[in-house]
Amino acid sequence: MTRADFWCRVLGWLQIIGAAICGAAIWWLWEVILGWIDIDSGGFFTLLKWLIILFFTGPPFFSGLLTV
Repeated sequence: MTRADFWCRVLGWLQIIGAAICGAAIWWLWEVILGWIDIDSGGFFTLLKWLIILFFTGPPFFSGLLTV
């Protein structure tokens, strides 16, 4: 393994970890900001939350996955 291969793998893992941390932060902020509202929405807001998380974490996660 060359030095370039090593650093590409390191950056790939950092992208994957960063995407996971970003997703956890979005989930945590959603629960803190909107968790106190007791709305029986039939899952609409749950779907919206996961779509937002996938929108922000999908590209760096898959980019890191392809880099590793």
